[in-house]
Amino acid sequence: YYTSAIDRVTQRDHPFSDWLHIWTAEEGRHAPTILNFMHQTKQFNMHEIEDSRMQSMKHPDTPQFRSFIEGLVYPAFQEPATEISHRNTMKLIPAQYKVGRTALARVIGDEAKHGKFYRD
Repeated sequence: YYTSAIDRVTQRDHPFSDWLHIWTAEEGRHAPTILNFMHQTKQFNMHEIEDSRMQSMKHPDTPQFRSFIEGLVYPAFQEPATEISHRNTMKLIPAQYKVGRTALARVIGDEAKHGKFYRD
């Protein structure tokens, strides 16, 4: 949803268009990484999570940008916020779940890279 919303305000031949699709591919790795960890550890009610995920997909709350600048500003704030959220989540993962902590660290690394892109 975010890709579509940002893509609508980005010119096709603009370099940001390329970044947008790379960003989307990288973001697309995050959910399966986190979800697979949740499945493996069985610490969560996966039926409840799946129901929530489906509701979110049916009724997305996605900003609709009016300009290219708005399309840049939103992820410039969203990326660092997501990085902080994932770091806080990782702190809650017990030490014995090294694989989960490692996987989440990679997701955090992507978020940090994305945040740096917008900062720069």
